[in-house]
Amino acid sequence: MANQPLETYYCCCGKSICKGCIYSFNESGNIDKCPFCNAEVDKTDEERVDELMIRVEANDAGAMYILGNHYYHGHLGLLQDRVRAMELWKQAAALGSSKAYYQLGCIYREGGDSKKAKFHYEAAAIAGNEVAR
Repeated sequence: MANQPLETYYCCCGKSICKGCIYSFNESGNIDKCPFCNAEVDKTDEERVDELMIRVEANDAGAMYILGNHYYHGHLGLLQDRVRAMELWKQAAALGSSKAYYQLGCIYREGGDSKKAKFHYEAAAIAGNEVAR
């Protein structure tokens, strides 16, 4: 279970929910539906990317962070593009995403830039990121 996200982001409506609440929602018979907007969640990778792009255009920091992850790792049929991932994380961080700040801190630490890493880790902690604290 290491490195498993504790929550799921729904790109249909731009909201996140914890895994326990998702389990409870599914147990009540609402399988394959968004707990917020009731949209079907069983979609193709292309449909998910399209929904994320719409949320990114609406300045949704959560969507920017998630799309950055997909670019960084080359998921959902996207070509791996770490430069684009960094751009998206920087945008999300500017909008206050603690996860994006933390991710940037990790990237800068791995790249050997301890000054930038410290800045982003501190910003993530101030924004409420538990791991950065």
